[in-house]
Amino acid sequence: MKKLLVLLLLIPNLVMSEEKFVPVAEYTASNDNWQSKIYDVYYVACRCGIAYQAAYEEMQKKNIDSDAVDTSFNDKAFTILTNLVIYLEDNAEGNFHYDKSIENQMESILAFYQNEASKSYIKNNKFNGIIGKDISTCKDYESFYYGLVQRTV
Repeated sequence: MKKLLVLLLLIPNLVMSEEKFVPVAEYTASNDNWQSKIYDVYYVACRCGIAYQAAYEEMQKKNIDSDAVDTSFNDKAFTILTNLVIYLEDNAEGNFHYDKSIENQMESILAFYQNEASKSYIKNNKFNGIIGKDISTCKDYESFYYGLVQRTV
């Protein structure tokens, strides 16, 4: 009976950890006008910012020479996520509320990219797999996220 109870408690966590993440490029391609929908702007920024941060942390772990680590990944993560927060504060107008599901989603995205980064690091600050694709896609969206703050000022 105790084993069954433990399994019932673990099933929701196992299901959540198995969530399928499509590449950011596929997500944005399937969501027309994503740049004008506050949830999509939030979601893509989280995916991009966390992908950059997870990649940066993995590079720090794998490189003995800290000068070889591309610190721009950390800077890009910080800028995208900071600009997102400022944008949400200035534009959400009660349409975007924090709740536990958002925290769970962020944790799920973080866990996904940390796992991907450790599996997909090639060397010389390069990644393959979904994190490599997402970092490449996110480079195209950097100017959009930089521009968010300028539009709100």
